[in-house]
Amino acid sequence: MQETIVEREEGALLSQRLEAAMMTSTMRNRFTSPAPGTTRWTLDCEIAFRGVWKVFGVLGRPLLVRKTRTDMERFRALV
Repeated sequence: MQETIVEREEGALLSQRLEAAMMTSTMRNRFTSPAPGTTRWTLDCEIAFRGVWKVFGVLGRPLLVRKTRTDMERFRALV
């Protein structure tokens, strides 16, 4: 796997691309402050599977969404 930082704005944005034999994933993390002392984290993620992994992409979408939300909640609890 190879991960590349595509775009970075300190405190506001982090975009990265992950490339592997089975897929390519692009993630865009945006951070905004809707009120003083708060931070909103928005994650946009696109995953393109290759070959037979495309089946997993279709069938595994709910699992991927749930796993991402769980990871974000764990990060929130840590911070």
